[in-house]
Amino acid sequence: ISLAGQVAQGCSYLREVFDNAKTAPRGIRLLTNELAIIEGVMRDTPDANLHQEELEFCLERLSKLSQVVSKYGDLESAGHARKWGKRLAMAMSTDKIEKHLRSLREAKGYLQSIQNLLVHCTPVHLRD
Repeated sequence: ISLAGQVAQGCSYLREVFDNAKTAPRGIRLLTNELAIIEGVMRDTPDANLHQEELEFCLERLSKLSQVVSKYGDLESAGHARKWGKRLAMAMSTDKIEKHLRSLREAKGYLQSIQNLLVHCTPVHLRD
């Protein structure tokens, strides 16, 4: 999988985990929104793989968040609605959620700058 594909796949995985946690705190919903935006930017930027440094930065941020989820992310089952587990709640305190949110927003900014660069550098007759 290309680096851009890895970024999109990482966003999709984390969004699914957070979407399935019905009792997750508000900050997690904000993380989910940021992940959806990053996914959209990746989908709408066909030549993103030309910008390896920015993609690596974004993938690193996603990996750090994924590690927390993998280590502590056992959601407690309660019928079909999975609840935010105590271990994950402790690992994802408000301060830590804010830290991840800031780093995802920074990564998103890099990806959006790639998208803007590609749009402005692509001849008009080649655009959609």
